[in-house]
Amino acid sequence: MKAGLAHFYGWSDDYIDSLPVDVALDYWHSITAIEARQALVQANLIMMPHVDGKERERYHKELEKLANPVRKSQGKKLTNKELMEILSRR
Repeated sequence: MKAGLAHFYGWSDDYIDSLPVDVALDYWHSITAIEARQALVQANLIMMPHVDGKERERYHKELEKLANPVRKSQGKKLTNKELMEILSRR
C-alpha cells in the first residue's frame, strides 16, 4: 500500500508514515475509485461497440462498483464531494 500511495500521489515514505491509518486507507481506496472512473470512460469509447450486451453490462457494473465505493461505516456510496474531501486532506 505504501508504495502505491507514493507512486500515485508522489508522496515520500516519511509523509505516508505520518498519516493516520484511517486517512491513509481513505487515500488508498480513492486510487481504486479514480482509476475505475477513468476505465469507465475508456471502456465506453473503445469496447462498447464490439461487445455483446450481457458482457458489456457485467463489465460496466463491476467498474461502477469500483468507481463508486461504499463508505463501510455508513453503508452508502461516496459522493464526488466526499471523494474530493478525502483527496484534499494532505
